Amino acid sequence: GGGGGGGGAACDLHDVLGNLVFFVLKVLEHARRTGLTRVSLETGAEDFFAPARRLYARHGFVECPPFGHYRPDPLSVFMSRDVDSSGTSASLAHTTMASPATPDTI
Repeated sequence: GGGGGGGGAACDLHDVLGNLVFFVLKVLEHARRTGLTRVSLETGAEDFFAPARRLYARHGFVECPPFGHYRPDPLSVFMSRDVDSSGTSASLAHTTMASPATPDTI
């Protein structure tokens, strides 16, 4: 975290995004190991969430329609990506994952 001096906010964002990358890669690895074919997520549409959306896109996520119990919402962005069976992974902050209605999503 940014426990001191002037660059606290930038350090905090860097830490959050680093943790997010780790989390996304773990989720993708779990999905691959358990035979899931797709990972979908919901995140915020506000500017505050732009760094997270860019991170997801860098890791292969693309915008998609709402899934599961979600409905269109101007405050939400829905993203999804296929899971590689090869073992290579591609990426997720304020994110809700999974829907019981879609067993091949995490």
